[in-house]
Amino acid sequence: MSFFEAQGVTRRYAGTSEDAIHAIDISLDAGDSLVLVGESGSGKTTFLRCIAGFEIPDRGTIRCQDRWWVSPTEWLPPEKRGIGMLFQDYALFPHLRVGANIAFGLRHLTRAEQEQTVARTLDQVRLTGYAERYPHQLSGGQQQRVALARALAAHPRLLLLDEPFSNLDEMVKAEIREEIYGLLRTLGIATISVVHDSRDALRCGDQIALLHRGRLLQVASPQDLYLRPASCYAARFLGPANLVPAERKAGAYHCALGVLPAPHDPRPPAQGWLCIRPEHLYMEAAKTSDVPSIAISCMIRSCHFLGPYWEIHLNPHLLHPQTTLLNASSPPTNHSRRLDTCSKDASLPAQGVEASWVAHLPTHAPPTPHTTATFYVSPHHLCWIE
Repeated sequence: MSFFEAQGVTRRYAGTSEDAIHAIDISLDAGDSLVLVGESGSGKTTFLRCIAGFEIPDRGTIRCQDRWWVSPTEWLPPEKRGIGMLFQDYALFPHLRVGANIAFGLRHLTRAEQEQTVARTLDQVRLTGYAERYPHQLSGGQQQRVALARALAAHPRLLLLDEPFSNLDEMVKAEIREEIYGLLRTLGIATISVVHDSRDALRCGDQIALLHRGRLLQVASPQDLYLRPASCYAARFLGPANLVPAERKAGAYHCALGVLPAPHDPRPPAQGWLCIRPEHLYMEAAKTSDVPSIAISCMIRSCHFLGPYWEIHLNPHLLHPQTTLLNASSPPTNHSRRLDTCSKDASLPAQGVEASWVAHLPTHAPPTPHTTATFYVSPHHLCWIE
């Protein structure tokens, strides 16, 4: 049995025609970190508020350990759920010193116990000696540590974080992010976070839940969500993705790149997309003879230096004679029917074979813009999306 479980959680606000969240199913093991991601209005914060008890779901159940928080016959108020909250704006009392902010929810303890708890949590967040300062005397990162100390002081079973890093600059955010999630993992506290930046999601979550228009599109580990997205929307949300319409049949993918082998995909015939991540495109063919490479003739549009790599914008000649599968080539197939019948759903690109691709190359001399070059990709790096 999972430590935390939400089933069928649905919430619709008065005066609206669509559910803010619809039939969300999520589970979490003790000590794990779940990150909620999605564009603005996808339902992330609504779902978090239902977990916290600030919103009452219209349907569905929520259970933590052996206690029901929400069920057809029960609704547990927020103060009895044993959760901690870490907000975007820290929510510190400006007129109270740091120690008093942390002790605010500990009035059931004696004065000595409060002081011990304040000292312990300040030590955990590396702010020993800051108890007598006021919030305005602290930096943004220090205020976030105080907010975390206040949440930890109550020994929460589950910690909820609502975009906790959005008010911090990049350098401070990276430091605070590693400190907070490192500490929470050390303490074994389960967390559910709303994160705006997909890079933060990849770094912070044991599992990532992607929401779109109130629906849960996919829940997976960061690696699986990035390398094996279940939809084009998921592929694009976590970073650039080059997409090619394709048909899967008879152990092969038929697309504008040719007929590509798919020996480990025994599923029945279907139409879908092949996803190629920018870092999987390179400019030299694979050296191993038994691993064929797909050669794609491209026009280089522009090159941008981004530190660890060059970002290359290019136009692939997807139906060009040079576009072949080395050691296993055959003519491309016609996909006009696929392009004409594409759904308007957000999980699909707006058009067919995209005219513009992105490649990420290691830091060395980039190719010359406005010239033709050949890029390669291994079939092992093709991701099928249906």
